[in-house]
Amino acid sequence: MISTVNVSSARNRLAGLWFLVSGILFIVLFIQTLGGYYGDRVQEAWGWLLPLLLPTLSLIIGVFVADPLNKVLESARTSRFVYRLALCLSSVYLLALLVVALVGQLTKLAPLDLMKVSSLGLGPLGGLVTAAVGIFFVKKGK
Repeated sequence: MISTVNVSSARNRLAGLWFLVSGILFIVLFIQTLGGYYGDRVQEAWGWLLPLLLPTLSLIIGVFVADPLNKVLESARTSRFVYRLALCLSSVYLLALLVVALVGQLTKLAPLDLMKVSSLGLGPLGGLVTAAVGIFFVKKGK
């Protein structure tokens, strides 16, 4: 028997993780921006963060807005593996974004150079995360 989890509860937990960590990242970059951390290259810093977060956040919001009162999901079940995969990939990805945003002072690279270098790994990982989260949010469950 395949282990399952309630779709509605799992979606809410996954969305909560994304919105919490994304909010922290927005606040960190906002404070860094106000403090002059990026100098006159503020747009580059935000240009790094926004494409890494907004596709998945938009997907999550879109599903919630398009289907706000779907009573079927209250009892629907989906694979626990799919949920855990989406949750684990999301956690690793969001933690990596936080690390890049916060450890700029601890490296020899300039903050924007660190962001550019990190994108080499974060871009492909972000694609996998968006796919896992997308499958989880679009699939209706059983």
